[in-house]
Amino acid sequence: MATAVQNRRGTAAQHDDGTGFTGLEGELTVDTTNDTVRVHDGSTKGGHRLAKLSEAQGSTTLSALTDTTIASPASGHILIHDGSDSFDNKAISGAITIDANGATTLASGQALSNLGGGSGSTFLRKDGTFATPTDTNTTYSIQDGELSQNNFTDADHSKLNAIEAGADVTDTTNVVAALTAGNNIAIAGDGTISATDTNTTYSVQDGELSQNNFTDADHTKLNGIEASADVTDATNVVAALTAGTNIAIAGDGTISSTNTQYTGGTGLTLSSTTFNVDAAQTQITSVGALDAGSITSGFGNINNGASSITTTGNLYAGSTTLGATTINGSLQVKSVTADSDFKPEILLKRDGGVNAGDDGDVLGALVFEGDNFEGTQKVYARIGVAIKDDGTGVINGQVKGEIKFACAAGDDGAPDYETPSARIDHQGIHTNENVIDGTGNKNFFHTHNCGSGGGLKFHSNDGNHTTTIKAKNPSADQEITIPNVTGDIVLASIAGGSINGGGGTGSAKTAWSVSDFVANPNSIYIHYNAVNGDDLTVGMPFIGVDAVTVGSTFKFINASPQSGSTIILDLDAFTHSGTQYYALIKLDGGTNSTILSNASNLVISVGGQVTLTAAAAGVWLVDGIGYA
Repeated sequence: MATAVQNRRGTAAQHDDGTGFTGLEGELTVDTTNDTVRVHDGSTKGGHRLAKLSEAQGSTTLSALTDTTIASPASGHILIHDGSDSFDNKAISGAITIDANGATTLASGQALSNLGGGSGSTFLRKDGTFATPTDTNTTYSIQDGELSQNNFTDADHSKLNAIEAGADVTDTTNVVAALTAGNNIAIAGDGTISATDTNTTYSVQDGELSQNNFTDADHTKLNGIEASADVTDATNVVAALTAGTNIAIAGDGTISSTNTQYTGGTGLTLSSTTFNVDAAQTQITSVGALDAGSITSGFGNINNGASSITTTGNLYAGSTTLGATTINGSLQVKSVTADSDFKPEILLKRDGGVNAGDDGDVLGALVFEGDNFEGTQKVYARIGVAIKDDGTGVINGQVKGEIKFACAAGDDGAPDYETPSARIDHQGIHTNENVIDGTGNKNFFHTHNCGSGGGLKFHSNDGNHTTTIKAKNPSADQEITIPNVTGDIVLASIAGGSINGGGGTGSAKTAWSVSDFVANPNSIYIHYNAVNGDDLTVGMPFIGVDAVTVGSTFKFINASPQSGSTIILDLDAFTHSGTQYYALIKLDGGTNSTILSNASNLVISVGGQVTLTAAAAGVWLVDGIGYA
């Protein structure tokens, strides 16, 4: 069958209206409204419509022309406009001839010349001028499978190449030429096939029959069946049977028992068809361990009812459900699962109950009990888990829980879950909750061996940094009270740990930069200079731009023994382009004022000191004595 190639197609409206259709570059589609073809460039909606022959053809007569003067028309004449108002017929002669069919011929060896500016690389346009064609060098190609509708693929092309030109599988000559006659076969030129030997003997080998083959084994089985065999015939069936012990077989095929009698022995009685063991025989004592010392997993369930199972050895169990159980000794919970699993696991599960699921309900507890000095059992501590929120205060039915630690405090020996020594929930660790009126002081965080470096350590969100709070090893009872206010705790220090920022009396600094401000917040710098003129210049940072926290304070003291040594506050040392304000407070009775960073620098004389406070973005508070 011939292969038909069918392109994608659609109406003119489907091509052009609305979003229309934009085909692939080089793709052809069929306009079913105008019965023509559209060429697509990959971007123009609707593509480019090709004209039909009927649209491209002109009139076959001169009826459409006006102002014509045609006289004696002959073969080879052409119509030429006279430049005024009519067309005349003229004969063409010389190197160019036109025959009766309109075919124009340029004589051999002749060339067009004197075309008014034309050249070998230009073409003549309809307006009589010459132009150089634009070469876009666009190459259109169709890749394998890119034809629309039923694509013509590489595989289709290979199949088509393998078919000979003009192939016709119904042509008798072609068919006969492709056939080869085998043994005892004749093929005539008209396609008639006949056998030349009618006495051929055919045989079937073992297993060669199709469908269900009749094999040698089938033949042997058939030979073993007697003629007219009937397995439903009672005589045949009875003859094939043999009666065993206490069995009788009648000639009609009836099989019956000969009524063997069974009797019970000692402790065993027979009632109808049921054997019963006498109660006296069920007293089994001192039999030792079952199954050579253990009850295997295939033993089944042991239901002891309301009775107890007592053992002085080890009890090993997998997933086990127990009632009230007393263990005299150690309880070992063991797991051999992978290290990544939270195993072994002890599950304390509250399942049901009148008030199950209420906030504050205790789900389970570990209770530590022992004798007091009077020999009475007392509870010394409990670790319990309670419901903090059963789902009404959270979303999606989730819950919140808490762990409560309760320790006996020398009272009744029964610590209460509701007023624990400490409590842990998702917000952290809570202590001292049972004395909220402030009258008691039962609970504290106790950190021992402070001299060994212990304390509190706070970790950053990314885990890369920590803030550690330590205490020196106390030699007496000390107390630090946090005031009842909101704000930051300011830690003051001596910059560098001693005079001159740690350099000592003999190494006075000459500059204090923005980085020194950042590295030494809330510090005191003591300037000590034994040489006149060796001043300290303090480069002021811009608050809100440089990394100095609002509220930080910096004190500078001029303790130099030389009267000429000064501390200079360089008010505009920062690199920011803004203006900074300095509010000056004179504690020695001078006039308070506000100056800008473009004012003259402040100078602290010997014996003077100032405290710089970062008050707000772009604002410093300067208070002290001995400066101007």
